[in-house]
Amino acid sequence: MVMGKRCQELVVVLMILILLMALLGLPFLASDIQPWEAGRAIPAEAPSEDRRVHHEMGFSIVAPPNGTTRHLGGMLHLTPKQVFDGRSRAGIVVSQSSEQPSDLPPAQSVKFLGRPAYLKIDRRPSTFDDPALTTWTYSLQQDGQWFEISYFIAQSHEQIPEMALQYLETLKVTAEP
Repeated sequence: MVMGKRCQELVVVLMILILLMALLGLPFLASDIQPWEAGRAIPAEAPSEDRRVHHEMGFSIVAPPNGTTRHLGGMLHLTPKQVFDGRSRAGIVVSQSSEQPSDLPPAQSVKFLGRPAYLKIDRRPSTFDDPALTTWTYSLQQDGQWFEISYFIAQSHEQIPEMALQYLETLKVTAEP
């Protein structure tokens, strides 16, 4: 009798565990991107030329692995793939304009890709429903065109992660689009 009761309890516990696993695992199975296919906020592997993405306006950059690429007008957005839809937790944005960016005066003068450039760092603290956001934006001019390349991450950082900087440094600009 005692053995039968223990067996029933075990079956009930197993049923509950199976039900919980099914409920918690279902969103992962229904997602277009499986957890092992998701990209990383800070890339783990070095840039590789076989992932170079070209924009019709004459610039290109190496995309981090397991990411998505979107062409939006004069901009290129590279973000890590995510299992669930939502805000990107990191990414690279490259844009081109014939006009000088309006926010250059507070930016510091630096060298980027061997040429004079401006670096602007924006830090937004976290709030109760929004993570901190740190953005590094390099602005440089070539052949009368302005290029801005940014890396953002939904974390508080003092310095740009070294691997992210390696990806930004793969920017190539051609003279004519």
